[in-house]
Amino acid sequence: MLTDSCGRSRGSRRVTRGTLAVLICGLLVVILSAATGAAPASRTFEWGRPVAPGGPGLSPTGVDVTGETTIDAGNASDLAIMPGGAVEGWGDTIVARASMTPVPIAKLTHVVQVADGDHSFVALEAPAGIPQNGCPTDTTVWTWGDNIDNDLGLNSTTGVYTRPVKLTSLDGVGVVQVVAASWHMFALTCSGKVYVWGANASDDLGMGSVGEEPVPVENPYLTSLTGGSSQGVLLDTGSFGADILVGGKAYGWGNNRQLECGCGTTATTVAYPTAVHQTVPFTFIDSGGDFDYDGHTLAVDSSGRVWCWGDNSSGQCGLGTTSTVATPTRVPGLPTITTARAGGQQSLYLDSSGNVWTSGSNEFGEAGDGSNVDELHVVKVLSGVTMISAGAQHSLAAG
Repeated sequence: MLTDSCGRSRGSRRVTRGTLAVLICGLLVVILSAATGAAPASRTFEWGRPVAPGGPGLSPTGVDVTGETTIDAGNASDLAIMPGGAVEGWGDTIVARASMTPVPIAKLTHVVQVADGDHSFVALEAPAGIPQNGCPTDTTVWTWGDNIDNDLGLNSTTGVYTRPVKLTSLDGVGVVQVVAASWHMFALTCSGKVYVWGANASDDLGMGSVGEEPVPVENPYLTSLTGGSSQGVLLDTGSFGADILVGGKAYGWGNNRQLECGCGTTATTVAYPTAVHQTVPFTFIDSGGDFDYDGHTLAVDSSGRVWCWGDNSSGQCGLGTTSTVATPTRVPGLPTITTARAGGQQSLYLDSSGNVWTSGSNEFGEAGDGSNVDELHVVKVLSGVTMISAGAQHSLAAG
């Protein structure tokens, strides 16, 4: 999953909470007047608030990493999975001084998924890969970074881990997906069990008003929704709210100050997974959010249409307004979309032709149109892209 994640964060993510010698709405026309607007092959580009000194601003800027197979943007750093399953990161990855120069993350090999939260990280290692059917027998979950609320699931009072640590409590259970947010993480197994750990201040863990969970524990309410299988199941979490998609049906929980649950309640938090008020089945879902306990969610349906709900104060739902959106509402003006990413207060959409569209906050240039003016409607900013990821106040794309 190109999470985000984002998703997701303690402060901000996507926290939450996805490149290019390209034309950015005319901004680079003078420089690249002969260019096609296509991203160079296997290159990663970033724009918005820099994750380290010397980072980009309003214009997409190349990061010195090539050949990546997965990218994930967090609050203050980014991760990329490289061929063979090694992982590189830049920004404040905790393993090294914050820098725009990618550094290898020690100990990690054969990684198939990464999630970059708010200075806390998780990686899923699977030497034999994740089978389409059946259970993997050799997956390992690693975590590192800040551990303020037992985010890392290690039942430890150590505040920061500068190197990945194996989460041995999840050995042998067949983990097939991991996600990370502000102060919590989730894991899904091939048998449909969902494990949660970390903080629960906004009912983030989806199992009532319990305290923080220092180690992974099974969430029986989420597990009961999966039908004993991970097939057709997608876990997702933004900064302080979360979702699960099961057979096209979405359920939300956690922070609901901006109605990001989409489930018809105005309560400030939702303690248990609750059905989202959707009118069509979804094939993909992604939540974001930032420092202020707000967040929005994007979902894609089988026809390539995008739906948005929750916080819309910067126009992140692309509806031409800044009013909160209580239930899934179709984002207008988009072609057929293959995937979408919710950032802090910006949204990214990737269409079937490799074009990137954005809407929402542009305070730091995270919308990528070369300005600092929020985009209340969707605008096309890049082309030649195959992957996107939205961070708290910056964005990534690769192609």
